[in-house]
Amino acid sequence: TWVVQLLAKAGAIEQPAARSRVRPLLNTQWPHLLERFSGAGREEHCQLVRFHADIQALFHEEVVKHFEYEAAERCLHLTRHAVPGAHCLLDVIRCLVENLEDYRCRLQARELAWDTNERELVSLDDGIRQRLSEGVLGNMEAGLIDALQAVATAAVMPGGRRPLEKRVERLRSECAALLDRKTEVTQAHHERTIELRREVMLFEAVEYLELHAGEVSVTQIRTTMHMLEMVRDIAPPEAVSRLRQRLDALARTVVAPAC
Repeated sequence: TWVVQLLAKAGAIEQPAARSRVRPLLNTQWPHLLERFSGAGREEHCQLVRFHADIQALFHEEVVKHFEYEAAERCLHLTRHAVPGAHCLLDVIRCLVENLEDYRCRLQARELAWDTNERELVSLDDGIRQRLSEGVLGNMEAGLIDALQAVATAAVMPGGRRPLEKRVERLRSECAALLDRKTEVTQAHHERTIELRREVMLFEAVEYLELHAGEVSVTQIRTTMHMLEMVRDIAPPEAVSRLRQRLDALARTVVAPAC
């Protein structure tokens, strides 16, 4: 397979051994383990891109939704205290300004942000902060119109407060759902990151070899040893030591093929 040939080019196994061992290595699990290890770096990068993109999108959606919820809740409170409708409308505008200012303060406290065009984290400067703020304001504008309409209805129509109460309940639920979604995305990213750790994959490979000890070849041992050398500087020392001990024990059980 291409994985075996790649390892041969890297010097982990000799070319004749690669050619002679390809057929025995073609089973359902071993090539899959090798391919996962070989593609871990690429998958790790893709995973990181998806995570940052998802989190930033959820963050901006959360900012907009929080404004809508806060505006509705504040106006409901005012209407219950018989505050004139004009004052309620002004409070919606005030709420937007306050939420936008809060977002800008949060941007000032951050050094990096995800750039959807570059698909990477970039340093925040005044220009990028301004562009992000304008984007959030544009998303808030649709919610602003809805909030003003809800307040106007509550102020002038009999029973108009009930739609505003339902709006508050709905937006509260949507804010909670966004928070849960952000937690789920973070948890999924954490779990996938662990799966992509090279030493975790190596433990799976060693376990596979141990379960098939009677069929293990010298090529498989050399391949796994080479994989261990590749991760020695990035994996925890304790994990590297345990893997080497188990591989050494496996190697002692394998009889080298005759020359």
